[in-house]
Amino acid sequence: IYDDFERICSPETARQLWDAWLHCRNKVFHFFPKEKGLLTYQQASEKIEELSLAMKAAVECYAAHG
Repeated sequence: IYDDFERICSPETARQLWDAWLHCRNKVFHFFPKEKGLLTYQQASEKIEELSLAMKAAVECYAAHG
């Protein structure tokens, strides 16, 4: 999928989506009771913003090239 986004959209959009996934996966929307790396409200807000910007870039790409 990364290669498709890079080819169709841009290397920047592909990287933005990949980075958002790496930084945010399983950290904001899942709760693990014994997890030591719990997020603060501020950290969760920042990750949600990162995901939102990445999704916006993907939707804009789809609108332009879909």
